Amino acid sequence: MTKGQFWFINIMGFLAGSLLLVNVAIVELNQSLITETNLYQNTIASRGQLNRMYNIFVQRVAQSANSDPQLLDFLKKNDLIKTPSTMATPASHPTR
Repeated sequence: MTKGQFWFINIMGFLAGSLLLVNVAIVELNQSLITETNLYQNTIASRGQLNRMYNIFVQRVAQSANSDPQLLDFLKKNDLIKTPSTMATPASHPTR
C-alpha cells in the first residue's frame, strides 16, 4: 500500500464516519419534530371537541336560565347574558 492509498482510505473512512454521525443527528431531530407535530395535531383535534362541548354547555345553561330565575339573575349581573335590547338586529348583519 502506498502512502497516497493510505491517506485516501483514511480520508474516506473519516468522511463515512462523519456522514454516519450527521445521519444520526438528523434522525434524532426528525423524531423530535414528529413528536412535536403529533402533539399539535392532538391539540387541534381536542380543540374541536372542546368547542362542541362548550357549545352544548352554553345551550344547557341558556335553557336552564329560562326556568331558573336565580341563574338568570346571576348571568345578568355578570354580563353573561344578552337581553333582546342589547342584541344586534338581523338587519344590521350583512348577508354573504
